[in-house]
Amino acid sequence: MLLRDILLQAGKAIAAQALRAGLIVLAMSIGVASVNILTALGDSARTYVVNEFESLGTHLLIVLPGRSETTGGHPRCSARRRGI
Repeated sequence: MLLRDILLQAGKAIAAQALRAGLIVLAMSIGVASVNILTALGDSARTYVVNEFESLGTHLLIVLPGRSETTGGHPRCSARRRGI
């Protein structure tokens, strides 16, 4: 089959079922647009979170209320060692 014959056959099929072809094109357009929008939202949310953590800087001090002693390490690890 030649390319001209294939295109002629496709054109006849589209003309015979114009509503079906239009709905298929609409559905595919909605699907592609929704994937693009969700990808953009995910990337922008990731960028926002990364920027928020970068704005904290490298000099970070964690203050937990109710502790009077100072210990090194992660606060949860030290609580397990003390038996609390």
